[in-house]
Amino acid sequence: MTQKSYNPQKQPVFILSSSFNALLRHPQILFPFSILAFIQLLILELIFFAPRYPLSGFFAPVISRLEGEVFLHYPFNFALMAKWSQALQPLIYVIFGSFFLGMMVLIIDEVNAGREIDLKAVVKSTAKVYIHLFLVTLFSAILVLVLFDFYGGGMLLARQFLSSAKVPEILGKVLGAALPYFSILIPVVVTTLLAFVVPAIVIDRKKVLSACVTNFQILWGASGFVFWIVLLPVLLYVPFLLLRSSRDAFQAYFIPEIGGMVVAASILVLLFVEALQYTAITTFYLLQKGR
Repeated sequence: MTQKSYNPQKQPVFILSSSFNALLRHPQILFPFSILAFIQLLILELIFFAPRYPLSGFFAPVISRLEGEVFLHYPFNFALMAKWSQALQPLIYVIFGSFFLGMMVLIIDEVNAGREIDLKAVVKSTAKVYIHLFLVTLFSAILVLVLFDFYGGGMLLARQFLSSAKVPEILGKVLGAALPYFSILIPVVVTTLLAFVVPAIVIDRKKVLSACVTNFQILWGASGFVFWIVLLPVLLYVPFLLLRSSRDAFQAYFIPEIGGMVVAASILVLLFVEALQYTAITTFYLLQKGR
């Protein structure tokens, strides 16, 4: 029996560690997401100061009508900050994230080719394909939101089943506590399905439909591998899911400001996760092109 050859380029941990090292050696790859992080934190700060003068002149009536007057005051203003920042994530992701993700992928290609990074040229080149990036990111965001709706309905049915007499109480509690963590699989699956669309658009200047064809051609023989290089970085975000799901149990032990810092930190971690994912995805895409 012949032993299957070992190809390190097909090992998720290998390509992720190589991508992490690439981010350390070439921090310019993270420049686009640094701007995106600044935008996200700025929006977070605006939400925080929305109930205060002078922003309260406009936002106070809006907050009172949408959320209730109590959210204008401490400590509920921190709950408002967490809720509104999460609600704005899809909009930020589609409008700004699509552009900066395209920039990052193009910078990775430039680094891989050994060319000097010209940020002005990168911005100009990305702007030319922005409409395609926007459409793909919009479709991705809609797909994630639709799947989350199905997930919410499935969660209700699962909890009803687990609370029935057919399931032992201890097992029901364990499975019920684990259910929220399955939500991380939704963006993982969507990112996996559309992994190579953005690199095909930015690097090879393909239109959306042509990029999708290229995406599925590459994905056909590497879907499991791509799934793992998308999933493994997401594990860095699990502690924030744990904090969010157990917030009610621990809120008596933490001041509200801690919640605000957790929201800000979670934004930065998510951006790093996406940067690591797409560095690995783009690296694999370029390897496939090389072959």
